[in-house]
Amino acid sequence: MEKFHLAERECVAQAIAAASNAPDLGTLYRSIRDYDGHDLAKERPYTPSQVVDTADPIMIVTEKPEAEDLEEGRPFSGEYGAIMRNAAGMVGIDLDACHIAYAIHWTPLDEKSPNKTQIAASRPFLYREIELVKPRAILAQGRAVIESLANYRGSVLEIYGQTMRFQHGDIDVQMYMTAHPAYCLYSGTYFSTFVENTREFFSRHGREEERTLPGTFKQTESVHAVKDLAFKSLAEMQAA
Repeated sequence: MEKFHLAERECVAQAIAAASNAPDLGTLYRSIRDYDGHDLAKERPYTPSQVVDTADPIMIVTEKPEAEDLEEGRPFSGEYGAIMRNAAGMVGIDLDACHIAYAIHWTPLDEKSPNKTQIAASRPFLYREIELVKPRAILAQGRAVIESLANYRGSVLEIYGQTMRFQHGDIDVQMYMTAHPAYCLYSGTYFSTFVENTREFFSRHGREEERTLPGTFKQTESVHAVKDLAFKSLAEMQAA
């Protein structure tokens, strides 16, 4: 069995045992829902992934759910999600055709980023999810996701728009890295880069029949103009 970071900690060992015993996605998601290895999992509700009926789907991994994701039962339903849906609408791809997972399935009340222990305890669940989904490619959004999937601790700005290989068990797929959508909130010029990175990934891995190839899907819900985004200061984002 692969050695996971911080595996000696009880909360991580508990996650490893639960994930490794899951033979299918349904069992895995019940294991994540019932997991209580750290305070966040005990105190906050579990938000499920978005599952699609495709043998080898594109998989998007984002950091954590927003409160609206749980309320709406749909990933990318909150403030940061609106940025992703805006980008997807501009590129012309259907997010509902993608398997969308979280690096961590619980949202802190104060919306702070997950800490190292929480990321480590969620990693076995995420790795098992990838094994069971068998995606053809992964879109990894933001520092926490890249750290979880690649054990990369350098400057993430330097590797956005680049590809790494994700290897685990029988899985060996390309992982394309972008900023988290939230990054666009404090950099008014970065949104165009985020859109182009999203376009590049789906141009490589999208399929016309899936509506994941750029230009094959027309979004019917409102797509907000870039000028409508409420940009935040770097200090505000770091505090979150």
